[in-house]
This record gives sequence, C-alpha cells and structure tokens, in this order.
Amino acid sequence: MSSAGSSETIDWNSVTTQIDQVRAASFFNGRGLCKNKRVLPCRRVNWDLIRESGILDHLKDWLVQEGYEEGDLTYTCRALENATNMNEPVYREVYLQFLASYYFDHKHRGMDTEETVRFRLGNHDHSCTLREFGYRIGLYTEEESNSPAFQMFHRHASRTMGDSFSPADYWATIASTRYQENTVRECYMHLPSHRMLHRLITTMLWPRADKEKVLPRELHLMWSVTRMLETCNIPYFVADYFKQITDAPMTITVFGGGYFVTRLAESYGLISEHTTDGLEVIPPIIFCPPVATSRDVIYVDDGIPSVDRMPFPALRSEPTTSRKRSKPAT
Repeated sequence: MSSAGSSETIDWNSVTTQIDQVRAASFFNGRGLCKNKRVLPCRRVNWDLIRESGILDHLKDWLVQEGYEEGDLTYTCRALENATNMNEPVYREVYLQFLASYYFDHKHRGMDTEETVRFRLGNHDHSCTLREFGYRIGLYTEEESNSPAFQMFHRHASRTMGDSFSPADYWATIASTRYQENTVRECYMHLPSHRMLHRLITTMLWPRADKEKVLPRELHLMWSVTRMLETCNIPYFVADYFKQITDAPMTITVFGGGYFVTRLAESYGLISEHTTDGLEVIPPIIFCPPVATSRDVIYVDDGIPSVDRMPFPALRSEPTTSRKRSKPAT
C-alpha cells in the first residue's frame, strides 16, 4: 500500500473537480451550512457490561455470519463484528475531505464487475472496488478478501431488501405494537438482545442522532442475522451510508462513520503525527447499548449512565440456546 512521505505536506482541504468544489463549500470547516454539523465520535462498546446482562452469546452469534456454504467453499464473515469493535479517533478535516469528494458507483455491478468507491484523501484521488474498500476500512483482511470462499460470499451477499423480506411481518415477531414505517421504536422490542442489536447497528454501522427509531433497512439487517436466512454485504451498507450523507447533507442531523475513514486513510499511510498535526481530533468514547432490566433501560453513553422508564411491553425471556446457520440463502 502507498504511504505519504515523511516530508510531504498534506492539504486536507483540497478537492479536484468542479463538482467537488461545490460540494466542498458545504462540508469544509468555515464554509457552507455543514460547518456546524456534529461529527460523531467512535463509540467503543463496553462488552463487559453486555456480558453481565447475559445476552453476549446471542449477540456474538448474530454478529458473525457463520458457515456460508456453496459447493466445497465455506466462509465465515466477521465484518459486522469488526464494525462494532472499532476504536479509532476521527479527524474532522480528513472526514470532511472524504465526504466532499465521495462517489459510490453502485449501479454498474455485473458478473465480472463490482461496485466502485471513489474519494480524495490527502493530496491524491483514490478509487477502489467495494471488496478493497471493505478491507481498507477494517471489516476484514486483504488476505481474507483474496480467498475464493470470500469472493463467492461477497458476490452473493444481500445488498438491499428483497421480496422475501417484509418489515411488518418481521416486526410482528419481535414486538407487540402495530408496524408503521418510520414510527416504530426500539423500546417496543420484546427481547433485550434485539434492542441491543439494534442499538449497535444505529451506533456503529449506521450512526444517527435518533438511535431509538427503527428503520426498514435496520429491520432487514436484524432479520438477516437473527433468522440466519440471508447473508448481508456489510461493506455495501457502509458505502451506501456515506452516499446517503453526500446525496443530501443538509437533511442529515449528524455525520457518523468517521472512524471508518480513519481506517481508510491509515491503509494509504496517511495518518501519522506529522500529517495530522493541527487537525481537530475527536477521540473515541466508551459506549454501551441499552441494558434492559425489568421495565428500565439503562444507557451508558459518553460515560454517563441514565435510566429511562418507558411504556414498552414486558420483556420476554431470552432463548436458552442460540441458533446456527443451517443452509444460507445465496
């Protein structure tokens, strides 16, 4: 992988095309309406607290897409688990330069081609396939991505909601309230493990301000990993998250996922004491998703615990054994 020379001065505010320059006016510090947007830090998950709640085994099973098989090839994907284990600082200028120049070509995918991600970091433009993007942001290793089993998994893993998934039908199995898109809330899920899985998704994979709200794509991912009927392409989900930000930045309350960009810049050798001197650094903070006890939900965010008492249905007991994937869909 390429690296920045020790004497090279990096301009984190540089862009190249005219389109980038227009977008940069919205993203960069001191200019545009995005200058006051909050850039979220990486939230380091407190797994010890989750272990004490008694649901760690269920979560670990769901975060690992295990035993994907096709012919003689078998692959176990840990991309979702790795996404929830991020512990990186966010460099505001690095992240905003990435957003100002980001393009995700998700339409030109075929049997011999895959989606392409383009962006600028430092003094250079970069382009990589979705598979390369995934290992550069730390979802899996480069060596792993070169294996035939991985490439088979990556090609077939679900990128969008298909006809086999119904948000309303799945919601009816995990909550007692009537499903209404964009109005259902995390607190109405029966099982603590489902609530915690959702909070991990809205904190680490698709970060946003209102983490309680349950969106259809989040239900689809939960359905995929808990029912083990479908495998998901996590790099695609991350790439699409950044696309949603750059498509309509003024409608987004907060900007998340900057820790993925830090990993990306590190993979190109761009993060060092020399290259980041003078940048605004947002350090990671300790975070634990909601731990439900009786009718209380305990949150530990920014190191400050609080208890919300909410009118959600009584919790149900967790299953005593976890399920393993038997024969995944392709």
